[in-house]
Amino acid sequence: MKELLFICLIVSIPASSLDIQTRLQTDIKATLADTKYDPVEFDIPDKPKLFQFVEYNEPPTKAQYTYFYVIHALDLITTYEGLKSNPNVEEQNIFFKNNPRPSLGELVLFKAIVIPLLGHNLSSDHMNISNAITTGAVINNYEIYH
Repeated sequence: MKELLFICLIVSIPASSLDIQTRLQTDIKATLADTKYDPVEFDIPDKPKLFQFVEYNEPPTKAQYTYFYVIHALDLITTYEGLKSNPNVEEQNIFFKNNPRPSLGELVLFKAIVIPLLGHNLSSDHMNISNAITTGAVINNYEIYH
């Protein structure tokens, strides 16, 4: 009698586990179908940011914005230190064409006005390009300073 009960138990376990496994697979597939990426649901703000004039599909990430502002602050510092260290060094930014040796105040004012305008109108890809160019400028400024 014990053997018969044991055999029935062994035979019934795979059948019931198969049913559970099938239901589990169906539930997992339904859950995955519900969580698939939908580009329409992309988190694009309904209202543009202040001073945003350009529309884009993929806005920069928070990390890109953070790097953008940090690298521009470093650009400001290294530019000022480079100008201060050598009287023959000139600012190469085209906006300072008429004033190749701007003061710290002029540099800060320029960055305070232009950088937010630029940052709010760049897509994620353009932000990467801008960050790479500014990183190159900071490296160049550092080499000039030293």
